[in-house]
Amino acid sequence: MRKFTILMIMVLLCLPAWAQNKPSENSKASKRFFVGLSYSYMNIDSKLTDLSLHSIWNGQDLGSQDLDQEEISEINSYVTRNNQLNSVALDFGMKILNKPGSKWKIEGALMVGLAKFCSKVENTTTGTNEYSFNSDFTKPEFGVGFTVGYQLTPHWGFSLRPLFASTFGKITNIEDQINLVPANVTQSGEDKFYSFYERVSLTADFTAGPVTISAGPGFYWFNSKHKYTLTRINNLNGEIYMDEITTWTKPRNFFDGNINITWRIIEPLTFYATAGIGNDMIINSGIHFNF
Repeated sequence: MRKFTILMIMVLLCLPAWAQNKPSENSKASKRFFVGLSYSYMNIDSKLTDLSLHSIWNGQDLGSQDLDQEEISEINSYVTRNNQLNSVALDFGMKILNKPGSKWKIEGALMVGLAKFCSKVENTTTGTNEYSFNSDFTKPEFGVGFTVGYQLTPHWGFSLRPLFASTFGKITNIEDQINLVPANVTQSGEDKFYSFYERVSLTADFTAGPVTISAGPGFYWFNSKHKYTLTRINNLNGEIYMDEITTWTKPRNFFDGNINITWRIIEPLTFYATAGIGNDMIINSGIHFNF
């Protein structure tokens, strides 16, 4: 939270200068729709919630094994899981409620883009990077967000900002330091994953001229499922051995500080940047064309 505290101090130092500008007039916000381009970055540490093992060796199904909560807790005590996402998206949105003179403002946005997802599993006891799943920049990403705001005075207001985003796909670029390749064996791996990110932020808003700065607490959740299939083919007799490791994870933390800056550069163009900063981090910025 130290990074968020520093940002808040910088914002408070700048407020007196911005406050001398004339507040924006709601009557000028007549443009209802917007399109734009945005970039997002996410870095989240998670922990294991469920793990299932399933094996099929030489055509014989050996069944599944599920770890109990005591075994999962033991794994979480010495294994860390880090998730990173970079994405570029097109934004489509509209002002659902933005009548001149009204204190209420409601707008929604749909995000469609491409993402690069990376998940790493590290054993802190041995210092070994056990698994690393690295996708290319082709995984689909979808998201939807809303802003519900209320203007208390010409300068001050508050907003509620719920957000939901998801990405999924198949990864074959895998670094596996646990399941080493035996002699006379061809080995390949494939990871099918999907992740969901949910967030809600409650912010106080300060508007000075074309700039609005918002800050407040954020609450988030991250669900991720990985189905890692390891296939081994014996080059001598052609026998096939398959092991499936299915894991479910959730974040180790769920609270951060949120700061958002919106700047109406000119009447049709708006730049924005938002960040959730705590033990984890999410950053989203972009530019919108209003019409």
